[in-house]
Amino acid sequence: MEPRYSFGGDDHIFVEVDEKMSLDAFFKSLSMTNVVRQSGIKGVTEICPANASYQIQFDPEIGRAHV
Repeated sequence: MEPRYSFGGDDHIFVEVDEKMSLDAFFKSLSMTNVVRQSGIKGVTEICPANASYQIQFDPEIGRAHV
């Protein structure tokens, strides 16, 4: 089970945990999204877990150094 990461536009990260929709992939996806949620990462605006994948929306302006 090797995750695949891709961008979903300018403000989303899409992670496919596994191509197969297995129970193991579901729990791994759920666990990873729970950790992101509990971490309180600045700029993360939405976390959307699915069966064997998840998507995270972020604000690309937050955390960026302004000169």
